[in-house]
Amino acid sequence: MLRPARGIVVCHALRWHQELRDPGDLASLVPTMDRELGLAEMLISEMTGVDIFFALRRSHETL
Repeated sequence: MLRPARGIVVCHALRWHQELRDPGDLASLVPTMDRELGLAEMLISEMTGVDIFFALRRSHETL
């Protein structure tokens, strides 16, 4: 999970089910700019080798 803390982006590794939250609950808490979201998408893609937004769109299409 990436989140802002003291003016920087902090990465936390989540390992337990109870640590995971619905991102919709968090989206309105922190204002973001399109550039920040683009950089976050690029960081996730580079670190995982997965296009996270493509994967999310695909998972919603199968519901």
